[in-house]
Amino acid sequence: MTHQDEDLKIEYTKKGIAFKDLSFSVRTRKKQELRILKKVTGWFNLGTSTALMGPSGSGEQSSFAY
Repeated sequence: MTHQDEDLKIEYTKKGIAFKDLSFSVRTRKKQELRILKKVTGWFNLGTSTALMGPSGSGEQSSFAY
């Protein structure tokens, strides 16, 4: 299964999820858009743990809330 949104491509396989050119933005408390990921490519394998780390308030939890 593949999900495509403009230039973003996410592919779901039996081995996991792969993504290409992933960008992600959040709105700050001052209603400004802040891009926290810009054209990231990678994958998550099934059956493994993956950590998304960053300084407090940098959007790690927000990345998975959508």
